[in-house]
Amino acid sequence: MVADSRNTRVVACLIASMTLGAGLLLWLEPATRGWSSAALLLAEDGTQIDSVLIEYCVPGQAVEPADYGCIVFPNGQVEWHPRAAQLRLLFVGTETPTLDPGQARKLLSILGNVAQGRPGVTEFIRLHPGSDPRLFDLPEQCHALAALLVRKGIVH
Repeated sequence: MVADSRNTRVVACLIASMTLGAGLLLWLEPATRGWSSAALLLAEDGTQIDSVLIEYCVPGQAVEPADYGCIVFPNGQVEWHPRAAQLRLLFVGTETPTLDPGQARKLLSILGNVAQGRPGVTEFIRLHPGSDPRLFDLPEQCHALAALLVRKGIVH
């Protein structure tokens, strides 16, 4: 019985030391952006996406879905079918002046997955000139979208 008790304590100490060691190693690891994850998004042909052009669509505007590799809808749903290394991303707006948090999280998740492993995301993720409220007078929600992307360091 004494040997069983000793073995149990040894195993418990081993588990505790491995858990603490793993926690210490994770703590020492360089920080990553909070919106990135392990899944790398690729184009349909398997190539890595080289550039992303984000376009804002006002509610009710007629668009051709086949022209876009990714569409982020107001409810947070995503239609994803990139065909080439250049991704056109359409952000479908709503009537409200603010962004829906779920839709914003989904957009940041997509951009984080596309940008994974790159030293700087601002080189290949851009706002379409027609969707940049710094250049044109656009709806308030488009201003909120641009502000979010600038605040997160995705576009300048």
